[in-house]
Amino acid sequence: MEDISGEHTITESIDITGKKPTRLTISDEDISLDSWRKMLISFMEYILAIG
Repeated sequence: MEDISGEHTITESIDITGKKPTRLTISDEDISLDSWRKMLISFMEYILAIG
């Protein structure tokens, strides 16, 4: 199994099938995560806040 830990840009092509996110970093702010749902909600909240 490939180790995909660490920092990745949004343009990288990596296989995340079966994986769960643990952190999202936006504008130097780290957001702890435990699911794809929480990642989507956190990202959308960020978009709403800057819009």
